[in-house]
Amino acid sequence: MRISIDPTKKRRRGSLSIELLLILPILMALLFGMCRFSLEFFARQRLHTACRNGARIAALGGDRLDVERAVRRSLGGGPMTETEVIAELEGDDGRPLTAGEPVVVQVRLATIRVVPDLLRFVGLSHRGEMMLARVVMCKE
Repeated sequence: MRISIDPTKKRRRGSLSIELLLILPILMALLFGMCRFSLEFFARQRLHTACRNGARIAALGGDRLDVERAVRRSLGGGPMTETEVIAELEGDDGRPLTAGEPVVVQVRLATIRVVPDLLRFVGLSHRGEMMLARVVMCKE
């Protein structure tokens, strides 16, 4: 009885694990990138919606406290409530805006508060980045 050993099998014995080690970081970066993008997109959408609701209150004659309350109510609970709301409800000279003049509402939030830093292991960190939503409406 004769047993033949294929010489190519001997050389390919560890190649699968080497290929996995080379490809796995790329696949993980791709997966984490998609997760980060979708989480950031969702957070930006919520931020813009809250900013629009605050601008609607400002356009209808609400004061800064009403605008901030509307923004925070729109954002709901959790880490998105740590936003900075800036409402421009006066003109350059300090007088209240009249009908037809633009009111500006801006909402700022640190990205790291709502999106985990998943791509830091490949050098793509978003520490220090801010999400900004800005809405301009005419005062009624």
